[in-house]
Amino acid sequence: MLGEIREKRMQNGFQSKTYQIPPNSGDSVIYYNPTLKQWHTGIVLGTTTALGTKQPSNITTNNKLNAKVTMWQGDITTLNVDAIQNAANSGLWSGGGICGAIFSAACDFELTREIQKKYSNGCEEGSTVITTGCHLHAKHVLHTVGPRGEKPHLLESSYWSALNVALANGCTSVALCCISTGIFGYPPEAAAPLAICTVRKWLTEHEDVEMKIIFCLFLDSDVRLYRYWLNRWFPKEVDGSDDKKSTESNENGKSNSSLGNSNSDGATKE
Repeated sequence: MLGEIREKRMQNGFQSKTYQIPPNSGDSVIYYNPTLKQWHTGIVLGTTTALGTKQPSNITTNNKLNAKVTMWQGDITTLNVDAIQNAANSGLWSGGGICGAIFSAACDFELTREIQKKYSNGCEEGSTVITTGCHLHAKHVLHTVGPRGEKPHLLESSYWSALNVALANGCTSVALCCISTGIFGYPPEAAAPLAICTVRKWLTEHEDVEMKIIFCLFLDSDVRLYRYWLNRWFPKEVDGSDDKKSTESNENGKSNSSLGNSNSDGATKE
């Protein structure tokens, strides 16, 4: 769900405010304007469905799919998986944010040299290329170029291509990141449900594929968004004991949150 935001420029800096995900009408929120490249505050006037995203309907509990999806909060460069996803730019150069962190942890020189040899022409928006992990714990890096601005078809293609490339290269555990929600300006409130919806559709079409998918998140706000939408696209069977475990897990913002599985097979931190 997205809020229709009435712009209100900041006068004296930001104040942290916690609001429900998705926010309700009347809530004060902080949002990024990709056109002006500035942060603003605003009031939610109403709610509507995020572009490119349908509300889940007729979704039933599928324990087989649930066991393949995990949410984890922390540094993606520390995960020991077959592949981690990089929020890349079209030139596939080192950048800021998660891209810079991955290049730094992998060894900027070695990763850049491999990219120049294999992908001298870069990569198109909505597409993914793969390299080795160099000095990372992960065996591979999936360099995914997301859209600039809110372009649902390209964001869906970004995640779909990453999973296809991972599958083609024999990866059985993949850590996905938040694509395009940084300086590329895709609203996190719109990107999260579309990312999860895309993964659900991909897993449904590849139900016999053994692949563990980890949504690796860093910000607390992203954790709230992904928890909300994961519970809708990957509903669990609920009983008294599960409710208690879920409540305890939700109170620990830094904990590993797994859907349909109490552990995080395929993703280990070293």
